[in-house]
Amino acid sequence: MNKRLINSRDARAEFAQRLRDAADASGVANTKIADALGYQHSNVISMFKSGKTRVPLAKVPVLARLLGLDAGALLREWFIAHDPEALPVIEAHFGAAACRPCASPGGLGSESD
Repeated sequence: MNKRLINSRDARAEFAQRLRDAADASGVANTKIADALGYQHSNVISMFKSGKTRVPLAKVPVLARLLGLDAGALLREWFIAHDPEALPVIEAHFGAAACRPCASPGGLGSESD
């Protein structure tokens, strides 16, 4: 199997785990998250946290704020997981600070990777 595909799957799984951990730590209920993101049903949030459904890019900053995460860091993690080829382009045009790594331990793209 293609190593790049495996790494992409790993990154998506790590992103989903990051959401689960942040949601658990925040104590914010799936129903409240769903409502804030404009969804009628909270099962979509469960699907995001399990990795079965991709979080739409436009929803990432709102989700980050709800979960007490840095929006720029979570956006960077989203790109690593879902569109890794775009990240170097973004960083080249806006600077690496626009997509800084997550400050919390274990975040995708952190120095521990």
